[in-house]
Amino acid sequence: MKKFAICTILVLGVILYSGAATPAQAICIHFTNFCDQIQVAPDSYGNIYGVWGWLCDSVTLTNILGRKKPLMLTTRPVFSSGFAYYYTFEFLFNQPSPGYFNMYGTDGSVSFPVQLTQPWTKTSGACTFAGANKASLVGKKR
Repeated sequence: MKKFAICTILVLGVILYSGAATPAQAICIHFTNFCDQIQVAPDSYGNIYGVWGWLCDSVTLTNILGRKKPLMLTTRPVFSSGFAYYYTFEFLFNQPSPGYFNMYGTDGSVSFPVQLTQPWTKTSGACTFAGANKASLVGKKR
């Protein structure tokens, strides 16, 4: 049931992002120690919609949703084959302090830390999604 609820939320976000809510200027989130990038845009209600370049290949992007305050994003990546990744991920930014994030995973029953106290920055505008020579957050080596 949790997986159905998560998928429903992601689909709703895609529908809203595609036109019902006009997003503001894009923001690119850069992870200092990883090749991943997340491009987001907030709406006037404090919701955030965007995409995560989770395989750092400039091609494989997955939808990501969240809220502005506190800055939190959630997603479940999908492989090019159409199969979903094993876990749903949640990013909590400015945790434990500004400029850092924590990332948690869940299989629907247990939540566990994936990355803790990792640095990040943001820039205005679209992401390039071209991965640097670093590992991705979910372990793929470049």
